[in-house]
Parts: sequence; structure tokens; C-alpha cells
Amino acid sequence: MGYDIELIPMKLPPETKFPVEPAAAKQLIARSAGGIDPATARAALLKVPGCKPGPDDTIDYLGSGLSYARMRVEPKVIHVENNCGAKDLLKIQAGLAEALGPVFIHDLQSGQLHDPDSFAQWWAKPL
Repeated sequence: MGYDIELIPMKLPPETKFPVEPAAAKQLIARSAGGIDPATARAALLKVPGCKPGPDDTIDYLGSGLSYARMRVEPKVIHVENNCGAKDLLKIQAGLAEALGPVFIHDLQSGQLHDPDSFAQWWAKPL
């Protein structure tokens, strides 16, 4: 079983504190998430080492060990069927941010919105 996330390119107010709790995250995403150019997003993902085209316009990522993910570019988010650790997810996020500008991580299980630092800190906490 994976831990699915969304990678969302958007500009947020500089005073935003992470992680953003679910209710506020939902509002920020609704207000701030713009459209994604699918060609630019796909090209950025395919530049990330370990990424290759997958079936039905998806992009597959294979990291070290059993780390893998399948990504689907949607109109406002990149949906990640995730079976990776934080290191691999942040590598993917960084590749997107290089091409798309700021990219934030929406944790679909908790509803929280993270920047890379808060996501790494959250991931490092004991279960």
C-alpha cells in the first residue's frame, strides 16, 4: 500500500507556515493552484533520474531498493501513486520546481500541505 500525494505548483504568501493544516490547505490550494502545462511538467519529470514514460501518459519512477512511484499530470496537480521514501519524493519535487517554480506537497492522507523542509521533518518523525 502506498502513500499518495499531490505535487502542486503554486505561489503562496511568504508568511505561510508549514505544514499547513487541512482546512487552510484546502483554501490555499483552491485560491493558489494554477494550471499546469502538461508538456513542461512531463519534460521536467522525465529529466529526473529514475523517471521514464509509463502507460496511459503516466510517468514511472524507480528509485533505489523497492522505491517506485507512478505520476499523472492533471490540470492543476501532479498526482503521485507513491511507494517511495521522502528522499525520492523530494528529488521528484525538486525536479518539478526547477521547471515550474515553487511546488508544494499535498499529503492526501492527512490533508496537510508541506514545503520540502516540513515534509522531510514530518517523514523523519517516528510512527
